[in-house]
Amino acid sequence: MSLLLHGETDIEVVGEADVGWRVVRTVQVLRPDVVVVDSTTPGFSVADIIRDLKEAVAGVAVVVLTANDDEGFLIETLATGAMGFVLKWEDAPMIIQAIRTVADGQKFICPIMVSKLTDDFLARLQMGVVTEPYSTLSAREREVLPLLAEGGTNQEIAASINVSPHTVATYRKRIMLTLDLHSRAEIMRYALRRGLIDMSS
Repeated sequence: MSLLLHGETDIEVVGEADVGWRVVRTVQVLRPDVVVVDSTTPGFSVADIIRDLKEAVAGVAVVVLTANDDEGFLIETLATGAMGFVLKWEDAPMIIQAIRTVADGQKFICPIMVSKLTDDFLARLQMGVVTEPYSTLSAREREVLPLLAEGGTNQEIAASINVSPHTVATYRKRIMLTLDLHSRAEIMRYALRRGLIDMSS
């Protein structure tokens, strides 16, 4: 990874670590903007490393580099706080794009995983496994749904659409009830599959 990034003039590699606890300690000391975590890093699960990093250094953006293309693993890492998700066999420009994207405060998911989520949703929809309650949401609720999926708080969403946080909380409850969603991870999964949010750019 260091060699890959060496020629990028806008990216500086400030440190490396090979065990989970060392990753957290190194980030606490060096305080980088972005941390690329290999999913095979020993010492902790990826979810544990992400949680520890987010607690140790507020605002650090985490990109997960992995060979695991399971949708459940993707959702788990995003729900835990990862900003980026890239498969190891993607080419170098994709990994670099992910780093730059999360450094700018945006989320990034490699297109293969976005496509996989979308294809799975469409297949389930065609088989009748998934109903279509989305059409019963109000226009305001449809506006709020992607903002929730992107991790916005009630206060942040309220400010962006000019309503009160209490109103946003009401929208959240209605959306989760209507769509039968029970957590932030499920909201994110639903929005990704419907194409309501784009984390590939």
